[in-house]
Amino acid sequence: MKKTNQLSPKKIVLLFFLSCLIAQGQKSDYPRVQIVEQHSAFFTGYLNNEAVVFYLEAWGSENMFQDYQELQGWFKKVDDSQQVEVHGILTSDDFLLFSGERLHDSLMNGISDYHASIDYQHVPEITVWEMADVLELAEGEYKFKKVGKETHAVFGDDSLDLNLFFEGYKLNRRQEFLILSEEEAIDLYALDLEARNYTVMASGDGAILLRYFYTSNNWNPMGRCGAGYELGLYVLHFNEEGLFLNSEHFPIESCWTGILAELELVDTKLKLEYLDNELQEALFIDLKAFEESPDTIYSQLMTELDY
Repeated sequence: MKKTNQLSPKKIVLLFFLSCLIAQGQKSDYPRVQIVEQHSAFFTGYLNNEAVVFYLEAWGSENMFQDYQELQGWFKKVDDSQQVEVHGILTSDDFLLFSGERLHDSLMNGISDYHASIDYQHVPEITVWEMADVLELAEGEYKFKKVGKETHAVFGDDSLDLNLFFEGYKLNRRQEFLILSEEEAIDLYALDLEARNYTVMASGDGAILLRYFYTSNNWNPMGRCGAGYELGLYVLHFNEEGLFLNSEHFPIESCWTGILAELELVDTKLKLEYLDNELQEALFIDLKAFEESPDTIYSQLMTELDY
């Protein structure tokens, strides 16, 4: 059934400081969605009770069977100006790091040779993480490991105490902003919506119609829902002062939940008739709430969804 999200004005992130980002678009191009991606972060903590800081940057492409990215960066003791170069891999939010490039080069060469030899009809029995974890350190080399909330460090043959603080930090961060004007934007993630990759389809004085569309399992195209899609609509409601009130979710297709809807324009309302799933009742969106005509919105939606 239709799900409604509500959010108090205090929880809305109104990003007045995004003026430079907003200025990249045309002044008349509102409302619109702008995506900002970041792949680096600083981490602080203690190494054998000495304060340290890490800077890490994720880069490279992901392999369809291996959920990993390469890492590069540095760490330093707060009381020391010398930075130690580090390289490694990131899997989800866990990582393995090595000082210098020797072990990183060995790992990447091993990964390349291994991928060239495997049968891509089957998932490899060994993971990139396992290949990296067994590499042996030489004297004077560091190894740092993070698994969940646990962190470990090794220097040569010696184990070190490592405590890093990750609260509020992620290496791969993606934000989607709904740009309302030259001075006002909303962080869509602050609205607790259930999707991503939004675009604005229509807008009115008190409502904005968003469409979302993305692949269900981009990490493993050969796995479950690898060829599936997640797509649907959100209607965002605002009061007379322009403050966000609530959202309504209208899923159209979802491989993960088995949702599939047929669309039909009935007078000025978009009808979503759900097939073969738990959503038994039809849902309606009143398109009169938007400046664009119902026929225009329906035609654009059908074209974009390739119905």
